[in-house]
Amino acid sequence: MGDGPYHPEGPAHVKALIVCATMFLLRELEASAIDVADITVSETSVALWKAKGCTRSWTCVCDTDLPCPFHVLTERVESLRCFWHDRGEPLEPDSPLFPCSGGPYCSKRGVVATLRTAIDNAGSASKAKDGSWVVSGHSFRITAARTLTCHGLDPITIQLIGRWGSDAVLTYIAESPLQGLLTASRGTSRCFEHCWKNLIRQMAEQKKEQEVLKRLV
Repeated sequence: MGDGPYHPEGPAHVKALIVCATMFLLRELEASAIDVADITVSETSVALWKAKGCTRSWTCVCDTDLPCPFHVLTERVESLRCFWHDRGEPLEPDSPLFPCSGGPYCSKRGVVATLRTAIDNAGSASKAKDGSWVVSGHSFRITAARTLTCHGLDPITIQLIGRWGSDAVLTYIAESPLQGLLTASRGTSRCFEHCWKNLIRQMAEQKKEQEVLKRLV
C-alpha cells in the first residue's frame, strides 16, 4: 500500500492512514502522530491506543462493506518491520506508523491535503461548486460515525469509540439516513478496493448532505 505521497508532508501510505483514521475515528493530528508502539496486533485483532488514555480494537470485518482495519494495519506494521530489517535495523517502538516519504512524521496539513487528493483521484470532488472544501480534518470522524450507524452500531457505542464527551456525535448520526449507504452484508466477501471506494464516496458526500439539511430546517 505504498500509494503516496500526495503531499510533501503527507503519508507515503495513503490508504492505510485513511482507513486507520476513519475506522478508529481519529482527528487528523492524531492520525499523523501514531507511533508503532500505539498499535498492538494479535492473531485476531488490532488495537490502537489513543488520546484520553483510550484503547480501541477491531477484529476482521472483511465480510462487510467496511474496509478492514485489522488487515490494513497488520500489513502496515509488517511492512515497516521488513523495511528496517532489510537495512539491518530493528523497528523502533517510537517510529511513526505513517511516515512521510522522507521518514519524519506527517503534518496536520499534509494529512488533510492527502485526503482531499485521494477524493479527487477517486473521481469525487474535494471542493463544492462555490469553491469551499467538501472535507476537512474532521471528515474521518464524521464519516466513521455515519458509516458505523448505517452498519447497525448504536449511538452510545459510537460515542465511546470516538471519545466524544458530548452528544455532538448525534448531529452527524442524524444525517446518515440521507446518505443511502450500503448496509452491512455479513457473509458477503468484499475486496479492499470496493470498500475503499465506498469510504471515499461517503466522505465526498458530507457537504452535499449538510446543505440538504439546511434546506429542510
